Order: sequence, then structure tokens, then C-alpha cells
Amino acid sequence: TNSTACAKLPNDMNDCHFKFTKSLRRVLLGALLICPMLVAAQTQSVRFGLPTFSAYENGTNAIIVVTRTGGTEGVVTVNYNTVDGSALDVQDFIGAAGTITFGSNEVVKTFAIPMVDNILQEPDEFFTVLLSNPVGAILGDQSTAQVVIFDDDTDIIFSRSTYGVDEWATNAVI
Repeated sequence: TNSTACAKLPNDMNDCHFKFTKSLRRVLLGALLICPMLVAAQTQSVRFGLPTFSAYENGTNAIIVVTRTGGTEGVVTVNYNTVDGSALDVQDFIGAAGTITFGSNEVVKTFAIPMVDNILQEPDEFFTVLLSNPVGAILGDQSTAQVVIFDDDTDIIFSRSTYGVDEWATNAVI
């Protein structure tokens, strides 16, 4: 830093003004060199790639996509965890919790949540996945996602135990 205190006579004021102006120019030039980088830097954020993911009950996993936006420099981490909905941990899926780490230049990460193939006939069910505690970024606009599990168990019930059809007929009505 360059500072000058002026307590001079009026005929020396021009010299004092010159020194102050020269110092101020240095400060402003330094600010102009630094500020464009600060203005150009965007806040990084993490979010789910979709608001809803899905998997079939007899599938092995629901694949969850998390994205990073606003830049790719540095390491970013974010925690995730599952929360029961109409689908229940252990009965319909295996609950998960962990930390996702984005390295420099990484913008997409995935993780898998295992499905449980039960034999219950039930409607499609859902559970929730949450993002929390980001480091090096903020939570984006989609920090909560639902996972829909499509049921694969159906019961087919016939109205009678036996059906007959004439040999010459082309179809049987069941």
C-alpha cells in the first residue's frame, strides 16, 4: 500500500494530489484485475437430474442421477439418504445413505438403490431421496426426488376351474 498524508501549504497541494491519485490508480487497477474473476465465478450447485426416478420391483436397482452446475473447478461433496414413503425400507427397497464426491471437471454422478422383489400384489409405491450438507457448492432447485417402484406381481383369476371349446371352434371365451 502507498499512502501519503498531506499537511502542506496550498502551493504544494498539486504534489499531494498527484501522490494520492497515483496510489488510488494502483488500488483500482488491482481491483479491476481481481473483480472480473470474482464476477465471472458462479456459485456451484448440486441437484438431482430429474424430479422422479423409477424402477421395476423385479429390477435390481433404481439408478439416481445427481448433477453439478455453475462450474467444474475443485472438489464438491453432497450427502444423500432415502426416506420411506408408501414404499418401505427392507420390504420394498434397501435404504441408502452416503456421500457423493465430484472431482474437478466432473458434472454427473450416479448411485444405485437396490430394489426388493417381493411377491405381494400391491399398487405402485414410492420413496424419497434427499440431498443435504453440500461442501464446495449449494443445493440446487431439485434437492428432493421421488423414486416410483412399479409392482410386477399380478394375480390372474379365472371365473371357472374348467373351460371347454368345440373342436371346430377357433376360440374359447374365458
